[in-house]
Amino acid sequence: MQNTETTLRLRLWTVEEYHRMAEAGIFGADERVELLEGKIIWMIAKGTAHRSAVGRTDRLLQNSLRNRAWVCIQDPVKLNARI
Repeated sequence: MQNTETTLRLRLWTVEEYHRMAEAGIFGADERVELLEGKIIWMIAKGTAHRSAVGRTDRLLQNSLRNRAWVCIQDPVKLNARI
């Protein structure tokens, strides 16, 4: 009996590679993508419920933290080479 098991390898991307792909036009102008843990993820469209939740969360954080922290809702952040 033959072993039919296949091991799949996943290619993870770096932030630098992700930015180079965007600059090269690999992603369409209307494509919404983000890099998470080295994986390129297509994002779904923002709906009313999403926008409302983000707005309420932003207001809560801004009011709670006042001038102790700078809060930026839904802005890109680079945590390491793959995020």
